[in-house]
This record gives sequence, structure tokens and C-alpha cells, in this order.
Amino acid sequence: MKIAINGFGRIGRCVARILLAEYPESLVKINDIGDWEMLAYLFQHDSVHGVYSQDVELGKSKLVVGDHILEITQSADPQDLDLSGIDVLLETSGKFSNIPALEVFRERGAKKIILGAPFENVDPNNPATFVLGVNHHLYDNQPIISNASCTTNALAPICMLLDEHFGIKSALLTTIHSYTQGQALVDGIGSTDKRRCRAAHNIIPTTTRSAQALHLVLPQLKDKMHGRSVRVPTDGCFYD
Repeated sequence: MKIAINGFGRIGRCVARILLAEYPESLVKINDIGDWEMLAYLFQHDSVHGVYSQDVELGKSKLVVGDHILEITQSADPQDLDLSGIDVLLETSGKFSNIPALEVFRERGAKKIILGAPFENVDPNNPATFVLGVNHHLYDNQPIISNASCTTNALAPICMLLDEHFGIKSALLTTIHSYTQGQALVDGIGSTDKRRCRAAHNIIPTTTRSAQALHLVLPQLKDKMHGRSVRVPTDGCFYD
């Protein structure tokens, strides 16, 4: 199997580390519009996961990780990508989250697309959002699927067990969530949201769609789940 990654940010780099550790021959191509000298450095030196175990070197149109050579490109438009021979493309750029946009990757040659985030617009009559251990058995060879959000992946297995053994009539989720790239580092006016413009070292209440999105993997919980989020200056999350 040949795998490509579009978007070498937080999720893309973590996925690349896992693939290179578990299935080193599968990852063959990475696309990101960023400065590849900086991206290579960020891949090798991660503030949360530490220094990568193998040497990482940047060459002309390639990233060499240990003895594995990855093709690298810098295309902002998926139409410019050559994905012929790619079995699975992982979309982790955050730029393409609806079916029409993701279809372009298939038109460029990728056979299957996995979105590393929730769909922007989802058709309830054509479910294609999966959480491993919860509803992955319903996968029916759909060419484009979503792996849901990090919160949904953490919450769905717990809710599935609670509902199976005790039943859920109504539930309130609170996620103590690490601040993300959208949060300001210092107080400023860079956002129209007063919460987003506060410094990241605050404890910042905000919203989450993950509770409402649970029904995409657990249909029986539709309209039963409610959620809120608190952004905190940590490198891990807690769900209650």
C-alpha cells in the first residue's frame, strides 16, 4: 500500500512518525506549502513527543528519514498534485473538509481519501465517519471517509460502553482541551472572538461540536449529548 499525506502540520507529522515506525515502506509522499527546511526540523524535534529516533535530512524534492526516502511537494492546489499510484491519501491540512474538495484528490489519482478531521458538511443518509472500535465494522469500501475529531475519538468509546451497559438519556461533556493554533499566545485583537484573542496561558471556556457530532458514529445518541470545552495551557486533554 502506498500512502501520501497532504498537510504536514500537527496531525500530519504525528501520523508520519507512526507510519514510519509501523509501516515504513507505505509512506511515499508528503505535500505541504510550508518551508520544508522548517518542516523537517519540526518533524525531527517535537515539543510533545521529543526528538525523532532516526536522522532526518532534507534533499532536493525529498525528505530522507533514516534509510527511507519520501517525495515532497509544495502544491497549494490539489489539481497540481500527481497522485497516480497512491492507494490512500491522508488529508490533514485543514483546508479541505467537504466531499467536493476531497474528490479532487481522487481525480488526481488517489484511490481512497481519509480526512483527519470531521466533515464540514455531512450527509446523514451516507455516513462515512468512523471511530476505530466503535463503528469501524460498518465501513463499506467508501472512497472518502472521515476519522472524526480528536474529542469524538476519545468520547465515542466511553459513551458506547455507558450506553450499552446502562443507557444514556442525556449527557453533558466537558473537555479540558489543550489550546490549539487558533489561540493567541498573548492578549491581542487578532480575532473577532474575545475568547480567541486572550493569551494562551488563560483557562478559556469555549464551545465544542464533538458532543453533537457523536451521532455520526453512535446514531442512537442523537440529540442526547451536549458539550462544552475549556482551553488550557497543557499538552494533553481530559474528558469528563
